[in-house]
Amino acid sequence: MNERFLASVRALLERTDAGTVRWEETSDEDSYRLNIGKGLMLRVSRRRDDDNDVFVWVQLINAEGRELENIGCWRSTASRASLDFLVEMFDSARRSALRVDTVLDELDAFLAQTKPASQAPKASSPDDDIPF
Repeated sequence: MNERFLASVRALLERTDAGTVRWEETSDEDSYRLNIGKGLMLRVSRRRDDDNDVFVWVQLINAEGRELENIGCWRSTASRASLDFLVEMFDSARRSALRVDTVLDELDAFLAQTKPASQAPKASSPDDDIPF
């Protein structure tokens, strides 16, 4: 395992969480990419096995499409290998590419404009006019 690449991926997780880098969707809903210039790209992906365990990996890919470095782990063993941040990396890249924070801001704005049912005016019914 290349420790320099490992440190770079950890730093990338921090920057993704801070919103200073923006990941993009790919045609595969379980992969996201980050173009880093000069034809270089990072891709984070996940796959499920038959037992529903998840394998997450990050690849550094050059302009010719050749993988230069990669790091990956199974979610079930990530903490033992001190690689649990890779699962976080996928989740953060997904949220970045899909603009989840923007959507949540829109949801918050919508909710701020509406009132909870307990504060909404009570709808009248035809039986309200009956005196008994």
